[in-house]
Amino acid sequence: MEEPSGIGKTKGDWNKEKIHAYFHNEDIPWILGTPVDTQEEDVLTWPFSPNRHYLVKSGYRVARELNICPTRCSNMDQINTWWKMWWHLQLPSRIKLFGWKLCHNWLPAKSNLIHRGMTLDPLCNQCGGTMFDILVEIRHQLSKEEFEELYRYPEGQSELLAGPPDGVYCVHCDAALIPGKEGVGLGFIWTNWSGKIMAAGMQFLPHLCSVIIAEAEAVLAALKDYLIDTNSRFEVRTDCKKLVDEFNGDCDSLITVRPVINKIKRHQRYWCSIRINTINDIEQQYRKV
Repeated sequence: MEEPSGIGKTKGDWNKEKIHAYFHNEDIPWILGTPVDTQEEDVLTWPFSPNRHYLVKSGYRVARELNICPTRCSNMDQINTWWKMWWHLQLPSRIKLFGWKLCHNWLPAKSNLIHRGMTLDPLCNQCGGTMFDILVEIRHQLSKEEFEELYRYPEGQSELLAGPPDGVYCVHCDAALIPGKEGVGLGFIWTNWSGKIMAAGMQFLPHLCSVIIAEAEAVLAALKDYLIDTNSRFEVRTDCKKLVDEFNGDCDSLITVRPVINKIKRHQRYWCSIRINTINDIEQQYRKV
């Protein structure tokens, strides 16, 4: 699809000149970080419901939360994943329900009472901090998985991943970004079945996007810089389980990463790949040295 005179896309990508001419500077990285697929029509989605379709019930909840807190994340994937993890924790139901009410401003806390017109001191009677200070402190603590990862291997030992089958190349893809900050770094390393590095590359995108989109862009960048024999088989390894699940299952037609996944699957060298998997999927193949 070509739109040479439009504000949006031209020749399969965003028209950067017109994007910079018509949009605010703080919005441009988000726009450029939204993947484009020229093989499918654009669709409108509602990010605040699981099926991406607008519901009056969902709209009411968003309006209510906007009234309490004027800002809200437009990409709810990570938030929904966190809540799914929360409801599966081995905790009493009353504790999980309390946490849900706390995060949705349903408790008669000082901040909510002040919002409803009461005159109160917003600081905590115990620690002297605000609710925001407490949430920031919680956010900076290690998760259970991060803590276990630090102590998984005894000091002085290292780990090596089992290589791919003989005759099969492997590409390790990864992305680096700071959520909410402009700039995405992409990196990939091509190795043969014995672990010898054949090629490596890095790219920088002046975009703002979600983690799964960045990880998918890293895979696409690796395919574009594919320097080995075009008839050789290879496997892709990434640390983004959600991306692998989208590849191995039915890709939701309304997820934001779908345009990048479609580009990967349509790439001329994709047919040479034998699998795409995560580091955790092959964790049992670790060998200690």
